[in-house]
Amino acid sequence: RTSLFDPGASSSAKTPPAASQMGPKLNTIEKSKLDWAGFVDKEGLKDDLDVHGRAKEGYLGRMEFLGRVEAKREEEGRRARGL
Repeated sequence: RTSLFDPGASSSAKTPPAASQMGPKLNTIEKSKLDWAGFVDKEGLKDDLDVHGRAKEGYLGRMEFLGRVEAKREEEGRRARGL
């Protein structure tokens, strides 16, 4: 519904575009993913991100290492208790 205070308002109401014309509906995560991909392309960061993502010092590498250490500690604790 259009506002009566809108100077461009006419007596005939505008109809919203059909769902097929608007395209697929995106959720927040999909929109953020598209925005990030566009930013990376625009700034030319793809090569830098690939290099740093594969490094052992990367976040995922650290998390995997810490997971392995924790699993090893639990296993040693079970052996010490005789389980």
